[in-house]
Amino acid sequence: MATSEKKRYLFGPVPSRRLGRSLGVDVVPKKTCTYNCVYCQLGPTTFQTLQREEYVPVEEVMAEISEYLAGGGEADYITFSGSGEPTLHSKLGEMIAQTKRLTKIPVAVLTCGALLSDPQVRADLRAADVVLPSLDAALPITFHALNRPHGKLHLAEIIAGLKKFREEYSGQIWLEIMLVKGRNDGAEEIALLRKAIAEIAPDKVHLNTVVRPPLEPEAHPLSEEEMCAICDSLGPPAEVIAAPSRPSHYAVDHELVPQLLAVLNQHPLTLSEIGEYLHCQHEIIWWLLHALIEEGVVEVRSHVGKKFYVAAAP
Repeated sequence: MATSEKKRYLFGPVPSRRLGRSLGVDVVPKKTCTYNCVYCQLGPTTFQTLQREEYVPVEEVMAEISEYLAGGGEADYITFSGSGEPTLHSKLGEMIAQTKRLTKIPVAVLTCGALLSDPQVRADLRAADVVLPSLDAALPITFHALNRPHGKLHLAEIIAGLKKFREEYSGQIWLEIMLVKGRNDGAEEIALLRKAIAEIAPDKVHLNTVVRPPLEPEAHPLSEEEMCAICDSLGPPAEVIAAPSRPSHYAVDHELVPQLLAVLNQHPLTLSEIGEYLHCQHEIIWWLLHALIEEGVVEVRSHVGKKFYVAAAP
């Protein structure tokens, strides 16, 4: 079941290659982040900060989650993620704890991991079932070129924070590495990442590449063969992220447009991915997209030979 009306803080459930059908919870204003990654699918960071604040009201976020669950909403995970860095919200731990009291659906947090050197951030994340931090580089020069972090962030402290979190956290840690052609796929970088992974000891290592239109056009993906070679080099528990499974049936409902716009505001998607999310025939989705493009509310972007649809900037 997808959200039946547009929400301010919830989106989805969306098809996730790692989390199945993931109900997203967006707890910071769009592109409020600690990084400004060259591969980001959501555009440039508009407010780069390390300051933790109650960026959006906890009561309003929890009201939307409660309403969704009370209406029979389902998901494989409730995921604090969205259009910025969720650990910047100073009451993230409170929202995770409240969500856990409302449902047995596991809670996940997608984070760049930049703030894990902060003991309070680590404490806030302890109630989550799965934490999915990122580590794209083990060399400072690569880190700064690829992630373009806030000026007060240092890679050594971030890696130390990941290691400390592993010591304190009993849940699952699924580390993501976003591989960009010619940026962080060299032998030295991979060897240092392998060393860092051994020290952090995550439960899984997910290897990803630039499969959606990136912020910088020169951020190119690796081939399947290159991804597999790096996976072999890193060894267990590394794995290349697979595409989400395709649903076995399609249905049509009258809420397609608000659902479609809500998800495209968060994630560029292909026609096939939109069909999977809405459980709707591609012909119907194509007709809706064509109308929305003509109205100027949806745009088409091309990346690695694929067409992606995204909500137009207001």
